[in-house]
Amino acid sequence: MTRTLEVVVAVVGILSGCAGAAGAAPGGAGVWTLAAYVCADGDLSALGRSYTAGLVAGARAGGWMLAVQIDEGVGAPWGMGTRRFVVGGPLDGAVSPGDERANVGTAGSLADFLRWAGTRAPGTRLGLIVFGHGASPIGLAADGTLMGAEAAVALDADQGDALTAREVGEALDAVDRTVDLLVLDSCFGASADVAWELRERVDVLVAAPGRVPGSGLPWRAVLGGGGPGGATPEALAQRCLDEVAETRDGVEGLTAVRCAGLVEVVEAVQRLSSAIAAEPDAGMLALATARRACRDLGADRELCDLGELCAGLQESASAAVSEAAIDVCDAIDGCVSGRTGGGAASGGLTVLMPGGLMGVPAGYGARAESFGGASGWGQTMRAYCRGLQDLMQRTTDNSRRGEDAG
Repeated sequence: MTRTLEVVVAVVGILSGCAGAAGAAPGGAGVWTLAAYVCADGDLSALGRSYTAGLVAGARAGGWMLAVQIDEGVGAPWGMGTRRFVVGGPLDGAVSPGDERANVGTAGSLADFLRWAGTRAPGTRLGLIVFGHGASPIGLAADGTLMGAEAAVALDADQGDALTAREVGEALDAVDRTVDLLVLDSCFGASADVAWELRERVDVLVAAPGRVPGSGLPWRAVLGGGGPGGATPEALAQRCLDEVAETRDGVEGLTAVRCAGLVEVVEAVQRLSSAIAAEPDAGMLALATARRACRDLGADRELCDLGELCAGLQESASAAVSEAAIDVCDAIDGCVSGRTGGGAASGGLTVLMPGGLMGVPAGYGARAESFGGASGWGQTMRAYCRGLQDLMQRTTDNSRRGEDAG
């Protein structure tokens, strides 16, 4: 047992930089607490360790107080289950051996970590960082794996349990804490579905509308570029975007969202859904035309950028639908404070809209509190997919009649 604890302390000491560190307590202690929830078992085990090392290096360089939980999984060569440690403050380098059987894919596990972080690295502002595999609003991961039935931001691969956006909100409710800045270092985090679930507990969200590289954000540069004193959530979010723009040459980019503005987005999408429903044939044709001009996002082309879609509707739809689409673009501009990647029409928020004939799961939008339910988008998408399938069937029938006549 003593030998096991020595190994734990030595390994976490490497990650936290506590061995031989001088002057470890940051000057910004008590201003910001950064809490990193690193879900890195399964195929992310090696990446999770390097990701955590980058966080620690950046925190020490910039003087940030950081609480970390890393789950490497018991199946990895160095896997030791879940471990926690603190960088900065009076408990700098303190290690808490975790539970090898802990399921980090639950609201309870995240809430427990946040309580732990709040007592060992207390601050007036909270920045929460989540690293792991994300899933689109219908549960598809970037590689096409089905992680569940709804949007997820991380995965406990050993337990086969995804941490959904809804569960993140439940965890924040359980600890009764608002997150000043939430950074989702996982694929598809900048969907309207994810942001809507978190709107009441998160001030600023930074996430990617599409895929993110396994290495995650360049935290050494983000945190090392400036200390916590006087840093606002918006300024720190912009720093994330600036560093990504310099180091990541991807088209899917990163988005910063002021979550309070999402109510206006949902209300505008409600009006758009109603306008389309009022003229179903022309509305669905305009949707299909606008969708073809959008970039495909998601493993099965199930996502598109809401801003790009509405820009296309302004050109292809009737006056009523076009006016509603303009309202959606205005609402997006009001809540998205910054973005990288994408085209000129990109708004930075994605929505479910299949690029093919895959259909929409029956459960999407079934909860009235979800984005798909509150905005009417789930109903609109089901009608859209039925219209496409009917059109395909009519086209096939006409083709067969033509062949018979010939």
